[in-house]
Amino acid sequence: MMSPIRVPFVASDFAHWPPFSGAPNAHPKARSESVSCIEATLVAHAIKAGSVSPLTGGANRPGLELQWRTAMVQSSLTAVGHRWSRSASYDHLDPSEKTSLSYFLGLAMASLVAEEVLGLEATAHADVVLRMLGRPIPAKERPDLIGFHPSPNGPVTPTNGFGRALIEAKGRSQGFSASALAEAKKQLADAPAVIAQLVGPGSLDVAVEAFFDRKRGRAHSVWSAHVLDPDRDHAVDSDLADDEFRALTVAGSLQSIALGIAELRADVGAPERGPLDGLTSVVLPRTDTEVGIPTPMFEHLIAQPGPFESADDLVRFTGQLLEVISMPDYLSRSFESPADSGGRQSFARLGSGLCVRTAPFGEGDAGPEAGVVEPPGVPVAFPDRVVRDNSVNEFEHRTSEGQPAPSRALNMSIEAARAEFNGTRIVSE
Repeated sequence: MMSPIRVPFVASDFAHWPPFSGAPNAHPKARSESVSCIEATLVAHAIKAGSVSPLTGGANRPGLELQWRTAMVQSSLTAVGHRWSRSASYDHLDPSEKTSLSYFLGLAMASLVAEEVLGLEATAHADVVLRMLGRPIPAKERPDLIGFHPSPNGPVTPTNGFGRALIEAKGRSQGFSASALAEAKKQLADAPAVIAQLVGPGSLDVAVEAFFDRKRGRAHSVWSAHVLDPDRDHAVDSDLADDEFRALTVAGSLQSIALGIAELRADVGAPERGPLDGLTSVVLPRTDTEVGIPTPMFEHLIAQPGPFESADDLVRFTGQLLEVISMPDYLSRSFESPADSGGRQSFARLGSGLCVRTAPFGEGDAGPEAGVVEPPGVPVAFPDRVVRDNSVNEFEHRTSEGQPAPSRALNMSIEAARAEFNGTRIVSE
């Protein structure tokens, strides 16, 4: 099994660690750690960070956007040892192109840190949620992402509620910049009232700077992050109940991905999915990358025809989406598996339910139709449960011409993945 790739980060000025645990931070000034981030995890955060929701009236070709985001991150970063580094194609971009790409990678890093390190179950671009609510987008610079965390006190109840977060992302094509992190802190402190109103008082503010570190005589730059808690509070009360905030964050995170999957599946003539506990997924054309969403969530997201026209529409949409989220084990701690038993594929599931599999199969691996026999009864898990019927929850492969391609079950179980990776995702450096 391949070893996971890790992303190093420094976390500063957090009073508690993990932030929502209530436990005192033994190293509040700075703690140096790393989090595992295989290719599937990287792609998952890249395709959803900053994604434009179709509820806003934009993203009229969400399938192309899904392919574009995947291609951008896969072509810009390359694995060197157990770290991500800048690719040769990234290095040969001109400065203006690097500026745009570094912003994109900064959003991906912010999503990664927020969910895999700080423990948020979902993040979404603040502008997307504002447009979903029909609220104006401020002209001034503003924080990028909002996120939610379930109560640390157990199951959600009216008395313990959620933790909310406001996140500003910065991305650099070179090394760490103290001025860039200071600018991120200022944007959080000066958040427009319409954005502060989304999260309300008591939210966790987080500044995340992504950069390429070449310290300690490294031959290659290392994609890294500095994470900072500015310890600010917003005096504006939120007019969103916890369940509404939760539903809007999940919808803002996944809706354009769901529409992208639907568009690409229509292009290749993929059949409808059946099992409620399975995924609706698609293999991105001309790639070995597969993206899926639990079918109940997928069906709900693509059923929304457009922006909310009234408060009743919002209440109906969030209520129905919360019914999906409340299904047993739907939202859970994210996990990843770096490879199957043959060392060929990686799989990641985010807390929102978004699943990504990357499978760089080599020549000569033509699949079952060429005589390669899949092991019978291999545990397959989609989502967050284990079944032994490979016909139920496996991803379906199709070629770009629409013809069925060999189906490959993911040779893993959630229990095995958690046993190996829970508690080891984040380690001290």
